[in-house]
Amino acid sequence: MSIQRTSDAYPRLYHYTTMKGVFGIIRTNTLWATHCKFLNDYSEIVLARDKLIVALKPSILASYQTLVSEDNNAGKAIAAHGGVNKNIDHDAETIVRILYNMTRDEIYIASFCGEHTDQYINAHGLLSQWRGYGRDGGVALVFRTRELEELLRKEAEVCDNAGCFLMQFTVTMMTNLMKS
Repeated sequence: MSIQRTSDAYPRLYHYTTMKGVFGIIRTNTLWATHCKFLNDYSEIVLARDKLIVALKPSILASYQTLVSEDNNAGKAIAAHGGVNKNIDHDAETIVRILYNMTRDEIYIASFCGEHTDQYINAHGLLSQWRGYGRDGGVALVFRTRELEELLRKEAEVCDNAGCFLMQFTVTMMTNLMKS
């Protein structure tokens, strides 16, 4: 799987919210993320963790292939430790566990929907989202993804913790997982 920028996959992203939510966004000029423990479906954070593990495996495999091609003893060492697949599984799980530990369970999520192949849905929205946010009058905010990526990049430059790195990394990885 080749890594693709979110904006290349989805030129526009949709953020569904309530009327109260949109007024807050306009008043503060800020889009707030929700702590993962307060999501409508907490299992999303677990599913994201599992998908990140799967997404890392091709890159880890490529690293092992490069290592083995450059060092004759590497293949023997990998075999002695359970073989390529066991090592890849272990490494991917370890990397994701470290990333999650770096956030100390302080994972915040702002949810977006990518453009749909059905233009009717792009024009009128997803019924499932309107059911969740439109009961008392909801709004679908449309963002130009490339500009949103630039804002995230700038935010990460001034941020002083691992969560900022994880934020951009996760946006990119989840985009690639949704497309695969």
